[in-house]
Amino acid sequence: MISKFSLDPIHLIDLSVTKKCLTYFTKTHYQGLIPDDIYEEILRLHIGYSILSSPKHANELMNIADELLKLFVENFGQIFGDATVTFNVHNFVHLAKCVNDFGITSSFSAYSFEKFSYQIKRKIRKPTKNLGAN
Repeated sequence: MISKFSLDPIHLIDLSVTKKCLTYFTKTHYQGLIPDDIYEEILRLHIGYSILSSPKHANELMNIADELLKLFVENFGQIFGDATVTFNVHNFVHLAKCVNDFGITSSFSAYSFEKFSYQIKRKIRKPTKNLGAN
């Protein structure tokens, strides 16, 4: 199953891939497959996101999740370069506040609409010209 998703850390930024990685993979799926420093960041992201996705743990562990995600974003720039910290990566800094304001991640996520983005792109693309943002 792991071969279905890119292990290139830069591609982990993509929202749909990030959600798949955070939702379906446990920490052991990455161990030994990627360098240790990247593995540690995946763990921070996984644990922080898991806490904020849990109705049971989000409120009581929100500060821990917030610290983990902020550290993930800070380290992401150091490991992969500041130019790789995209809007999607930066948004993890604000995720705990959003959970505090709106509830667990599934209550305000736009992931359910992503499956339609392919259909929309197909309708507005010309066969010879791609959209500027893929």
